[in-house]
Amino acid sequence: MNVDASNKVLIRRHSAFNTLQQPLFYYSPESGDIDPEPNIRLEASGWLIDFEKVIAGASRVIFFRHIGRHYISLGDRVFEIGEKKSSVKHRRGILVSELKIIDERGGEHAVKYVTPWWRLIFDDGSHPDLQFPLEAFSKQYANI
Repeated sequence: MNVDASNKVLIRRHSAFNTLQQPLFYYSPESGDIDPEPNIRLEASGWLIDFEKVIAGASRVIFFRHIGRHYISLGDRVFEIGEKKSSVKHRRGILVSELKIIDERGGEHAVKYVTPWWRLIFDDGSHPDLQFPLEAFSKQYANI
C-alpha cells in the first residue's frame, strides 16, 4: 500500500437513493478507521459500499482517489490500481457476482456477493452505478 498514513480520505457512503445526502466519513487507509464527518456538503474522494449481501470476502469495499492515484480497499487490505500495480475485474452473475482484485504478485482477492434479483429486473442501464456500484466503479478503475 502506498497511501501516506498521515492523510485521511473523505468518503461518502453509497446509496441508490439520495446519494449526495448520504453520510460522509474520514477514512484512514493505514489503520482502516472510519470517523464520521457531519458536514455532508463536502466533496468526497471516494465511495464506501457496505450494504451488499457478501457471502465470501470483505463486507466493506472502498473505492477512493488519493494524490492522483486510485485505490480499492477490501476490508483491511488496500490495493493501488494501475499499470504495474493491482488490477480489478468484476463479473455479474444471475445469482452471485464477484469483484476480484489481482495484486502485483498475481494473488487474487475477491468479494462474492448475492446478486439482488430486483436490481436485475429494474436495471434499465441508465444508472449502473446506482444498481450495481461494485461493477460500475470496478469498470472505471479497470480503465486506468
